[in-house]
Amino acid sequence: MADAMPPPAELIRMPLVLQPPAGDVVVQRDAVYRTDGEIKFLADIYLPPKLAAGERRPVVIFIHGGPVPANETQPKEWRIFTDYGRLAASSGFIGVTFNHGFFSVTDLARAESNVEALIDHVRSNASTLHADGDRIFLWAFSGGGPFLSAAFDPRRRYIRGVISYYAALDVATPELRARFSPLERLKATGSSPPMFIGRAGKDFEPINAALEKFIDAALAHNVEIELMNHPSGEHGFDILNDDERSRAIIRRTIDFIREHSR
Repeated sequence: MADAMPPPAELIRMPLVLQPPAGDVVVQRDAVYRTDGEIKFLADIYLPPKLAAGERRPVVIFIHGGPVPANETQPKEWRIFTDYGRLAASSGFIGVTFNHGFFSVTDLARAESNVEALIDHVRSNASTLHADGDRIFLWAFSGGGPFLSAAFDPRRRYIRGVISYYAALDVATPELRARFSPLERLKATGSSPPMFIGRAGKDFEPINAALEKFIDAALAHNVEIELMNHPSGEHGFDILNDDERSRAIIRRTIDFIREHSR
């Protein structure tokens, strides 16, 4: 993973290539899911409209990439994530976008613990969020890949599925690999919920090389895995490649969630 670079302003504003259908969703903004000293880590919760009292829905947690510049940008406010939150809610799920504080490689441990804290927050507040805490899906992008490692803990049976879009599924630094590499975590536990992978054919070479190793390990452990490749897709195909293949991958991902939340 490279040093943090300010995301170009145009990328932050770019919409998802598959737009959420028109219609109201309910958004609970700036929920504090963790406090670290004076720092409050925030999440936005997207809910389908008109949920009945006591009604629970599957939860989709969107894990942004990084490193991102500290104190300059709030990933949960990026257009891609506001669109994904609305897409999740309009599909009948609870969508959760959040900031996990991955500003540099030295923040990996804190960001990992924040992802776990966010999962715990959703589960402990399930009744007020209309969330089914036993049907949680993790959807990671780019440098957020290392934070999928929680899914390979066999005790977390409530994580019903994992989605990886152009995500880093290994860590280049040897001393960090054992703790933060999803590839190494999968090899160690041999345990994984069903997985969906959206691959960009024109992604960065280290990401796709790690992805190939990860798929080999997943198959060696007989993991249920589904792969959709975008042959001409770039890193960030879901905003950069406005074509039918990108939209097909996103549609199939929503169907994957629906199928595995039954």
